[in-house]
Amino acid sequence: MRNKLPLAAAIFATFVTFAGGCAAMQRVPGHTAPKARVDVTAVTMEAFSKRSVGGQLELSVQNPSRVVVELRYLEWEMSVGGDRVVGRTELNGQIPANASAPLSAALEVLAADAERVVPHLDEGIRDYELHGVLHYDTPSGDASVGFQSSGTL
Repeated sequence: MRNKLPLAAAIFATFVTFAGGCAAMQRVPGHTAPKARVDVTAVTMEAFSKRSVGGQLELSVQNPSRVVVELRYLEWEMSVGGDRVVGRTELNGQIPANASAPLSAALEVLAADAERVVPHLDEGIRDYELHGVLHYDTPSGDASVGFQSSGTL
């Protein structure tokens, strides 16, 4: 009877080499995963005073990649009544591979910026323009995707 050990070892070595090559391709510089897509589903400003403005940003994030992406942070800029405020929100969580997930982020505006937009909100001006960038990690490195929205708060 023949010894089947060399054949099994060769098959195993081929499998390990193939699997390792596929995993390595995900980390090769220049090999990029498909970019995520972000849709704004809602923007609200619930509380405002002379010292701060607080609201909520609701997003739908689509991950067309075959790998899970780790969320890092969100940078945003909003204009109300022609005055601009900016912010950054740290994020925790993941978007599953080949899936969509909702993302809720706080819009917190500090005193220095709030003083510029509160008068507009007090006057009943609710039209806004929002531009943002979602930053996330992929196996091939850092990635980001922009989004925008306009409407009435």
